Amino acid sequence: MSNLAKQECQACQVGATPLAGAELTQALQELPDWELQSNPQKSNPQPMLVRHYAFKDFTAALRFANTIGTLADKHNHHPRIMIEWGKLTVQWWTHKINNVHLTDAILAAKTDELFSSHE
Repeated sequence: MSNLAKQECQACQVGATPLAGAELTQALQELPDWELQSNPQKSNPQPMLVRHYAFKDFTAALRFANTIGTLADKHNHHPRIMIEWGKLTVQWWTHKINNVHLTDAILAAKTDELFSSHE
């Protein structure tokens, strides 16, 4: 279990400090399968944590999406989830700050833990 996965999520408020610098670097080291990407769908692209998961079929990806949904509801923080045959993509970022917050890194780590137990 990563250090991030052990942490509790904190509600993020408008004006909260984004994850940056050494803290962002450390978080990404704990999330080796995640990438920091920009959302190309926005006129002012915000950073987000992105990971692609592989599955044997569509139904398995759908089940995992529902598992992530339970995690998201528990923490009242919801990612973008895209499901394709054999593939699921998760994007965590915080809308209130249009950036990545510590909560996003924590939930990315918790998502990885769920995936490990889901396989």
